[in-house]
Amino acid sequence: MRLGGTVAGAFKTPAEWEELLVASKFRAVTAPFNAYTAENDIAAYCEIARKHDVVIAEVGVWKNVFDPDPVKAAEAVAFAKKQLALADRLGIECCVNIAGTSGSAGWDGADPSNYTEETYERIVGSMREIIDAVQPKRAYYCLEPMPWMVPDGPDEYLQLIKDVDRPMFAAHMDFVNMINNPRRHLCSEAFIEECFKKLAPYIRSTHLKDSHMDRSSCRESRRRDLRRKIMAERPLSGDSIAINRRYLDSLLVEGRIVGAVHPTAETVLFGEKFATPITTGALSHLKPSMKELAEGAKRAGALCFIGMGGHEEMGLCASTGAKLIKIIKPYEDRGEIFSRIKCAEECGFLAVGMDVEHAVNVRDDRDSVVVGKQMKLPTLEELKEYVQSTKLPFIVKGALSAWDAVRAVQIGCKGIVLSHHNSLMRWATPPTMLLPEIKRAVRDKLTIIVDGGMLDGYDVFKAMALGADAVSVGKPLMGPLETEGPDGVARVINEMTDELKAMMVRTGSPNVKSIDPTVIHQANWM
Repeated sequence: MRLGGTVAGAFKTPAEWEELLVASKFRAVTAPFNAYTAENDIAAYCEIARKHDVVIAEVGVWKNVFDPDPVKAAEAVAFAKKQLALADRLGIECCVNIAGTSGSAGWDGADPSNYTEETYERIVGSMREIIDAVQPKRAYYCLEPMPWMVPDGPDEYLQLIKDVDRPMFAAHMDFVNMINNPRRHLCSEAFIEECFKKLAPYIRSTHLKDSHMDRSSCRESRRRDLRRKIMAERPLSGDSIAINRRYLDSLLVEGRIVGAVHPTAETVLFGEKFATPITTGALSHLKPSMKELAEGAKRAGALCFIGMGGHEEMGLCASTGAKLIKIIKPYEDRGEIFSRIKCAEECGFLAVGMDVEHAVNVRDDRDSVVVGKQMKLPTLEELKEYVQSTKLPFIVKGALSAWDAVRAVQIGCKGIVLSHHNSLMRWATPPTMLLPEIKRAVRDKLTIIVDGGMLDGYDVFKAMALGADAVSVGKPLMGPLETEGPDGVARVINEMTDELKAMMVRTGSPNVKSIDPTVIHQANWM
C-alpha cells in the first residue's frame, strides 16, 4: 500500500510542483493537472512522478452533475467524462467525484432531496452515462461517500454498485465521511472493518483522516494527532522532524505562580516592536497567496518571513504593510541574489537573509536544483559579500550550531534562523537543544530565531526560555491560510501567543526577556 495525498502548496510549473512533491515525501498523489492542462505539462508531471517512484493515484472531478443550473450541470457531466478519459489514457486507476445535489446548499450540501427515489435514479443514470461515454479500460469511476448524500454507508454503496451495474464503477472509500452518527463514531474500528468486509473487492482508493464529534476540542485534538503521527509513524531512523518532536516533548516546565503578574508578549526584533515573538516561517508557494500570509501576520502584529518568489510577489506582500524578511535561496546565478536584495530594499523589507542549508542535496554533497534553478553552496567570502551588499540586517537561515553562529557574527550577520529545513539534514540536533550553547557563544550579538516543528505556544515558551529571541511557525498556519485566508493566519498566531502568555504568567515571567531558563527541566524518563 502507498500512502500520500494532495501535494500542498501553490505551484505554476511542473518544476515547482516537483520541489513540493519531494518535500511531502508522499508515495502516492492526486493528479496535479486536469484535462485542460497542456499536453507537454501533463507529460512533465507524469515523468516527475516516475522519477521519484510516486504513483499518481487519483484524478478529481469535484463538480456538481446535478447543479440546479442546467448549463452548469451539463458542463459538470462533460468535465467528468474528460477527466475519466484522461485517467484511463494515463493509467491512473481512480477518477473521483461526489454524487451531486440539486439542492440549494452548495455543490456538496445537505438537502432532503438528496434522498428521494428520483435523485437515486438520477445518480445511477449519470454514472452509467459517464462510464458508457468513455468506455474506460484501466480507470475506474468512483464516488466519494458524503455524510448527507448517497452513498453514506457501506450497504448503500454496495447497493449502488449493483444498480449501476458497470464493471468500471468502483468504490472510493472515505470512512470519516460516513461516520455521520455517534454510534459509528464510538464504534469506528468495527465500522471500518464492516466497510472492508462488504466493499473490499470494489475499493480502488481510500482517504484516511480522523474524526471528532466535539468541535470545541478539535484544535487540541489536531495537535495531539500531529504529535502522534510524528512519534508513531516517523520512527527516528534519521528523521530530524521526529527527533525534534521527541526532544520538545521531553521538556517540562516548573511553575512559579506566587506573586506572578499578567505578562506582555511584546517583542523587539531588528529595531521594530511586535505584539508577539511568533513569526511566520519562511514559507513559499502557498494557497491562496503569499500576500494573504503577510496580511495575516500584520493583523496579528507579527513578523513575516517570505521564502521563494520573485519581485512581483515581494511587492504584493509589501503592499500589505506587514513587516517582512526575505529569505533568498543560494542561487548559482549571483545576479538573482543581488536583484532580490535590491528589491527587498526598494520594497521596504525589514531584513534579508539566505537559506544556506538548501544549497546541497539530502543524500549527497552535490549542489541542489530547486524549482528548476541551480543552487551553489556559498563560500564564507561570498556570504560576507552578500552581507556587505546591503544596509538591511542580514540573516543566515539553516545555521545549526554555535560554530555557525560565531561565523555569522564574524561576517557581519545580525541574525540566524536555527533550522534543518524540514529534515534536509538527517539526524540533526534539535534546534531547541542547541539554544543555550549558542546563546553563550554569541550573547546579544545575534538575534536568534528557532524554526522547525513548533506546534503551539507551549513549544514557543520552551524555546524562548532556552534562549530564542523569536520562534518561526510554519505547518500550523498552512491549513488555516488555505481555508480562512488572512483571518486564519492571524487567529492561529493569536491563539499561540495566548498559550505562550499562559505559560509566562505561571512561571513568573512578566515579559519575554525575563523568562528564566531554569524553569525548564528535561524528563529523561519519558
